Amino acid sequence: MKSILSDSAVLAARRCIGFVTVMVLAALPAIGSGSAKQAVRKDSDPSITTYNQGVELMLAKRFPEAQAKFEQAVKENPQVPPIRH
Repeated sequence: MKSILSDSAVLAARRCIGFVTVMVLAALPAIGSGSAKQAVRKDSDPSITTYNQGVELMLAKRFPEAQAKFEQAVKENPQVPPIRH
């Protein structure tokens, strides 16, 4: 049975699908990143430690405790940028 598409059209379609696949795979790490899922840098500032504890509680789905930690971190140091976002 004869194909409806020419060989060059099939090759072009395969290349296009391959390109799209590579682009999607390259974008996956960006989709999964975010400050809510990772702790901020370790620091001597106690508000950063408190914030990181809040992140860990949030990831454990202990939301009321996490909220309390975030509020405590803001009270400890309202000038820390990652906390204010």
